[in-house]
Amino acid sequence: MKKIDINLILKLRKKTGSSLIECKKSLIKSNGNVEKALDYLRTTGICTAIRHSMNKSKIGKIFLYCDHITSVLVQLNAETDFVIKNSLFSDLGNKIAQYAVKNKIFEIKELRKIFNKKIIFLINQIKENIVLNKIEHLQGQYISAYLHAGRIGVLLKWNAEFNVTNLELGKKIAMHIAASNPLYLSQETIPKEILKKEYDIQMKLAKKTGKSSFVLEKIVQGRIKKFQNNYTLLEQNFIFDSNNTVKKFLYDKNFIIKKFIFFSLKDE
Repeated sequence: MKKIDINLILKLRKKTGSSLIECKKSLIKSNGNVEKALDYLRTTGICTAIRHSMNKSKIGKIFLYCDHITSVLVQLNAETDFVIKNSLFSDLGNKIAQYAVKNKIFEIKELRKIFNKKIIFLINQIKENIVLNKIEHLQGQYISAYLHAGRIGVLLKWNAEFNVTNLELGKKIAMHIAASNPLYLSQETIPKEILKKEYDIQMKLAKKTGKSSFVLEKIVQGRIKKFQNNYTLLEQNFIFDSNNTVKKFLYDKNFIIKKFIFFSLKDE
């Protein structure tokens, strides 16, 4: 193998934005000729892909794959709505999600390496940057999942008797999470520093009323309670039975929620 001067590799990298490895490969194939190496990169499509990959990818779509024991949510980003509606884009997102579950690979860096060539190939076809942005997963005996229009995804891990009724209940709770966006499972799972921060904020606001310290404490505790009820799943009013909280609705059903993941493009 002919030894390639590092300066030639750096020169080609500067011209194309391609990786050092790709630049070296192309220079080897072109016997050290930078212009021929540049032509080689262009013919492979790597040049075009790299140029487009420098563009920002702010538009996204969420993909779900679930086998009821392992479930994954994958977010793939592009530059425009036109691309995320493209069937090739959707096929890629679905393949990544399915591959992650079947091969038990949930590290974003590893998946990016595995699908790098496929992503570059698609970038060349649609002429927009595509980025594998995020991945989340849950594993357990029973997992429910819900995907809303490719923009909101929910995974729910639960423990109960496995039957049709509980499968439907798991789906409803996942839909509730999608609609209500709780931040925590229960009051006990809210980090102490979050409660302390909220307490301090509410106390500052309450002091503006000029009331006594006793009354201020009552006001703040009421607001903290409201905060906990609004942002914990079990304390929220259940959207399928507004007369009950999720906790009360599940009380006599022997259905225990272990964990949930909420995934939304709105959070970007």
